[in-house]
Amino acid sequence: MSACKTYEPLSSARLDRWHAEKQYRANANECFELATRAYTLLEKQAWEELGQDWLSLAAEVRDVMVESHQTSAPQA
Repeated sequence: MSACKTYEPLSSARLDRWHAEKQYRANANECFELATRAYTLLEKQAWEELGQDWLSLAAEVRDVMVESHQTSAPQA
């Protein structure tokens, strides 16, 4: 028996959520970058709020991945 731990490939649903989280974080970073180049304070605020919304969505996706991956303890 090998001492190496083997890993199962990510399921399609988990892989989709991982890609979604990654894309949401990229969208947030783009919004924050656009906020640095905004012409007005209102425009800057709008980009920053949109970036925060993208980060919130990324966190929700991550939390769903963690919850779906946790296992419950066996009952005695």
